[in-house]
Amino acid sequence: MTRLAVLADIYGKDGALAAVLVDVLDQSPDALVTLGDCFTGPLDAARTAHLLAGSDFAATVRGNHDRWLSDLNAMDA
Repeated sequence: MTRLAVLADIYGKDGALAAVLVDVLDQSPDALVTLGDCFTGPLDAARTAHLLAGSDFAATVRGNHDRWLSDLNAMDA
């Protein structure tokens, strides 16, 4: 049986993400997946990105907030 860990709607909540990752990684899942909406929000989007980049995620699906951020970056370029 494959053990899959799925995280969604993080919204830049770096402290909560750090705590969840400790618990998730302690469970030794076979794969990690994020379902988007990772970075927008009032907290620390940069640290959230750093935490996610340092984890071994198999896949990330962009959410509507992630697409919105990408569109903003594209308009600034």
